[in-house]
Amino acid sequence: MNFDSLLSVAARQPQFRPAFRQTHASYEQKKTLKTHASYDSEGLKRLREALRDISFRLAGRCFKVDVRGDVVWVRLVRANNSTQETVSTAKAKLDILSDAMTMPRQAFRERLEKFLQQNGFDI
Repeated sequence: MNFDSLLSVAARQPQFRPAFRQTHASYEQKKTLKTHASYDSEGLKRLREALRDISFRLAGRCFKVDVRGDVVWVRLVRANNSTQETVSTAKAKLDILSDAMTMPRQAFRERLEKFLQQNGFDI
């Protein structure tokens, strides 16, 4: 069967349209201001080293540390079927980072263990 007489097809040029992101203000990327308090990155490094020393004795568990705002969050994480689940969390002041810099390593680790036990960590 020949359908050419039933169909009226003409070649058309596509209509010009500006880029979608440029025409809609809701899709513009907005710059957000960071509101993080300043902290000592070397102190954070030493805190993580002390937590690594502590977690060496804990099979299948490790610590994660995040600085959010003006506090330091310490989490004890357990591996569970190729995912990580948080077992315990504690919130500390930013002063803990300066303590990590000023105290001897062994004394800071003992203080940190005491802090974690007071906050319900099973270590």
